Amino acid sequence: AIAPGEFFGLFGPNGAGKTTLIRILTTLILPTSGSAAIYGHDAVKEAGLARAHLGLVFSNENSFYGRLTGRQNLEFFAALQNLSRAEGRRQIDALLELFGLTSAGGTPFQFYSTGMRQKLNVVRALLHDPPVLFLDEPTKGMDALTAETLRRLLREELVQRRRKTVLLTT
Repeated sequence: AIAPGEFFGLFGPNGAGKTTLIRILTTLILPTSGSAAIYGHDAVKEAGLARAHLGLVFSNENSFYGRLTGRQNLEFFAALQNLSRAEGRRQIDALLELFGLTSAGGTPFQFYSTGMRQKLNVVRALLHDPPVLFLDEPTKGMDALTAETLRRLLREELVQRRRKTVLLTT
């Protein structure tokens, strides 16, 4: 069990099952045995309710459109999360500022560095303000300083200040 507002690290070598566990917990694949619940909702029987409470970031995710700006991509994902245009813009503005991407918001995604792409992935996962955030190797490909900055932001802002539950693998 991981308590609300906890920063939980899942460490292990390649092939240990970390990504598989995250895929089960986020309802992307079915478990072969056992059970899992997200915010009290069974990840199999109540998958839709469980999903509503979580955000997900994969290290190799490629869900952004390269020719669209970071902001345009986020507006698209906010609409998919059923956020009103005004609420989406408020969330996008606040999250871009929090992650130091305000000036990059008008830049086409194809020109983002690896670190910027990963931060935008985290912003996308937070658009609907989920209480639980799953991050599968979010610092993969980042330089040491950028990786530490992201981990500090996750720990201090999301976990300590906003009381979100964060599960990070590496």
